[in-house]
Amino acid sequence: MNKKRFLVSIILIISIICISNIGKASYIYFNNLSGFKDYVFNNNMAGDSQHISSLGSYLTGATLTKDGDYEVNINGLGKVGTLSASDYEAAKKWVEAGCQDDRESTLDNGSAGNGSGNKEDSLEYQKQEIKANVDKMIGTLKSKATKNKNLDYDKYIKSLKEQLENIKNDNLYTGVAQSYRIGLYQSEIKSAEAESKVISKVKAKFNKESKDMTIDEVNEKIKSLERDKNKYQQMSHDYTENGKDRDTLLAETNALLELYNEKKANMVVDGSGDDSNTIYRYPTKEDGTAAGSLDDMIGDADKFLNSSAEPAIKSSALQNFSNKFYNIFLTIGIVIAVIVGMVLGIKFMVGGAEEKANIKEMLVPYIAGCIVIFGAFAIWKLVVTILSSSFL
Repeated sequence: MNKKRFLVSIILIISIICISNIGKASYIYFNNLSGFKDYVFNNNMAGDSQHISSLGSYLTGATLTKDGDYEVNINGLGKVGTLSASDYEAAKKWVEAGCQDDRESTLDNGSAGNGSGNKEDSLEYQKQEIKANVDKMIGTLKSKATKNKNLDYDKYIKSLKEQLENIKNDNLYTGVAQSYRIGLYQSEIKSAEAESKVISKVKAKFNKESKDMTIDEVNEKIKSLERDKNKYQQMSHDYTENGKDRDTLLAETNALLELYNEKKANMVVDGSGDDSNTIYRYPTKEDGTAAGSLDDMIGDADKFLNSSAEPAIKSSALQNFSNKFYNIFLTIGIVIAVIVGMVLGIKFMVGGAEEKANIKEMLVPYIAGCIVIFGAFAIWKLVVTILSSSFL
């Protein structure tokens, strides 16, 4: 009698384990914005533009529930989490901005986002990430405001101010991080306004002093201006020279540098910078050797080809394929194991002595089969996870 109860107990335990695994296939990984960001980074879904694009598609295809929440579904995994309406909108903006790792913003509460336990180090790392993102955004605005190599300062400054208002209203960053981000925009606006004020004076100065310059003199002037630019960039905002503040000096230097570079390009094209007075001029390095220039051309060509090469098989597609078939086969295996276990249990309870003996013999291969099947799935998942973290 004890053996009978023992065998039935084993069958029921295996069935319960299998049923619980079915629930895990639709496990909810997040229910707020912070959890969503953690899920994205833990699963390497912000590694490149392809992953971010897919993530945006998943958010766009989220299902609105009757409670006003959004259910986020991912191909091959099904429902992975829920977001409130406000968190959902914030998540979309965060993905559109490039999935910047702003989880260190919790440092204001005393926790270090990078796990180092050092608040200052984590904040410094976060500032570097913010600076890179802001520089990219500002570069885009400047490019849109530039026509025929000339920057429309009014349009550029207006775009900067509009962008500043937008970032003040989003919730991607908080506390010190948000203040630093806003300060970067305010500094750029101030610098652009200073450049706009001095541009007319700079043009008059440039026209006067560059009138009879040779190509060599223009090159020397450009080098001098670049040295001045680097010098002023390293100075604090309260630095003054010849009665001018640092921002004014930097604005004048940038404007002059742009004008001299433009003059140099025109001198090369029309031949005034070449003794042979030809239309085209062979590109040379500063030391004047054609061999060095040719090496640079070949090196740049190699870099271009290497940067444009893409893998024939994308890791994201393979991962989605693996996840999809993993869930399908796991579900099939669980269902079969549960059905077989229930059938054996029922037969054991209602069958005769001979049938019970046969069932006892079948339990060993049944249990061994369950161990082999679910062990194989565990190994599969482990290998996929290791490879994903290594190559994504």
